[in-house]
Amino acid sequence: MTSVDPGSAAAERGLRPGDVVEEVNHQAVEHPGDIAKAIDSAKTDAKKPALLLVSNGEGEVRFVAVPVD
Repeated sequence: MTSVDPGSAAAERGLRPGDVVEEVNHQAVEHPGDIAKAIDSAKTDAKKPALLLVSNGEGEVRFVAVPVD
């Protein structure tokens, strides 16, 4: 991620600039645009929240549930 909106659901769940979203709802992210497509799909499929697999620069990998509206 290059930026995270302060006060957003992502920021509240600990996502920070520099984190890498590897998957959204168990779908691999190949390109940055894949994240937006997966979030939009989660909205229409009523899969709320979106489950992100995120890694950071220290090599930590974690799942983060982010509500979608």
